[in-house]
Amino acid sequence: MKQRLWSWRWRQSPLRRGVDVAEGWLLLAAIVLAAVGGLLAGVRAAGAVDDYLDRQRLQRQRTPAVLVQDPKRPPRVDGTNEVYNERMRARVRWSDEDGRSHRAVTRVPSHLRTGDTTSIWTDPTGRTPLPAPATNSQAALQSGFTGAAAGLGVVGVVAFGCRLAQRRIDRARERWWAAEWARVGPEWRRNDA
Repeated sequence: MKQRLWSWRWRQSPLRRGVDVAEGWLLLAAIVLAAVGGLLAGVRAAGAVDDYLDRQRLQRQRTPAVLVQDPKRPPRVDGTNEVYNERMRARVRWSDEDGRSHRAVTRVPSHLRTGDTTSIWTDPTGRTPLPAPATNSQAALQSGFTGAAAGLGVVGVVAFGCRLAQRRIDRARERWWAAEWARVGPEWRRNDA
């Protein structure tokens, strides 16, 4: 029965109009466009994010840095002085590939003290501190979510466009039915009397 409901727009029937066939083709085109377009958009977006994150990993390098000040720790609620495993902001100093010294505030492990050495991420010249690049698992997750969002976005746009087209078709149908009733209705009223 479901097959008949779906394909009635293409079967020969005295009640079928051209607009019914057009609506059937519109729905079929929307389904194909949503499936293929969503898949392609998702794959392309995921690939673009993955390429960007790969370039980011290649363009960032670890650089040794020395703490110039202790990390600022917020007071513990329980009053203990346990070592945090968090990363806190602190001022560090490092040298670039030309030997020039640079300073910046960055996140470092909270257990470090002034004079301790840590590593930071910089650009290839070693002059500008940058956030750490995404790990392989973070990159996979980020590209997967971006691809899924892009694919769903295409599906949503196609569904919205299809619904708008169906509303226009429905309005045209209502106008045709009203015109047909205006033509046929008076004949029926005469026969009832």
